[in-house]
Amino acid sequence: MRTPPLRTYIRLSNITRTIRSHSSAKPRRPSSKLGPTVSLDHRSKALSLYRRILRDCRRIPDVGSRDETRRFVRDDFERNRGVTDLVKRSGKGWKGILLAYDVLSGL
Repeated sequence: MRTPPLRTYIRLSNITRTIRSHSSAKPRRPSSKLGPTVSLDHRSKALSLYRRILRDCRRIPDVGSRDETRRFVRDDFERNRGVTDLVKRSGKGWKGILLAYDVLSGL
């Protein structure tokens, strides 16, 4: 026994709608075990800033102060791991610290 054409049309219509809804849906990314990640551009800027700060730490003559500053910088970066504007925030703060160091070392 044949199915009526209307039923076939409805079935094809449902399939067509299903295919359309899946093809226009946003592709899902697999979830990361690490949680939300930042872009490679942001990561490279943050690493560049971190390295620049560590290079600037070499200017501190006292070994104890230099080591303490390095630990502080590392802890600060770890604390602000989830911040997306980290490069702007840390860069401004570090410029202020360097300015204060230059003023104090000139006294």
